[in-house]
Amino acid sequence: MGLLASLQKKAQKGFVLASQKEAWEHFEKQGLPSHEEDFRYILLQKLYEGDWIEGEGRSIELNLSPSPNPRFVFVDGKWCKNLSSLEFLPGEVVFSSLKEALITYGPLVKGRFVKFLQEKHSSFTWLNHAFFEDGFFIYVPQHVRFKQPIDIVEIYSSIDKKMIVPKTLIYLGGEAEGVFNFETQVLKRSLVAINSSIEFHLEAKSKCHINRNVLGADVSFYLDPYRDWE
Repeated sequence: MGLLASLQKKAQKGFVLASQKEAWEHFEKQGLPSHEEDFRYILLQKLYEGDWIEGEGRSIELNLSPSPNPRFVFVDGKWCKNLSSLEFLPGEVVFSSLKEALITYGPLVKGRFVKFLQEKHSSFTWLNHAFFEDGFFIYVPQHVRFKQPIDIVEIYSSIDKKMIVPKTLIYLGGEAEGVFNFETQVLKRSLVAINSSIEFHLEAKSKCHINRNVLGADVSFYLDPYRDWE
């Protein structure tokens, strides 16, 4: 069936948000990239020929090493609370799944989505917005500064040929500062195409420090656009 046919079949089921439907329409006009200028580290033809379905992650047991840092763990794009450690999180910092943020911080998040639709994006970024189901949201209020990193661990385990599209929104208020460690683990025998989007909103004089580590991405397709905006 191929990637495009798989995406069209998924689109026929409808969208939760109006902005997701509009993002899909932008993608349809733009189409899949025909060259590897922006994604030169993956084999686009092999990605396009795959039949990407909505498979389920396998049942796995994870034993993560202890960390002195606050840690948020996501398995196949969904927040895993029992593996996360929140006790070291600075009290002023707000964290939630993106689904929860759409309710508790709806005007802020949806306002960002309106601006998103007014900007230019790559085809895969449009697809991320059209099909994201969850992800995470972090808000650091103004003047709040923390030097201890926040660990964000993403684990992908699906043994089906599944495209997973998590979305991340990180806001830092004026003069805020934070450190974030991102780690992605793709388990052996996993067959996933990860179309991840990580967006940062940095208000005046705020600072964001990022460390990134991807493990096992050689067995999957990993598309990971970073964007910052004001």
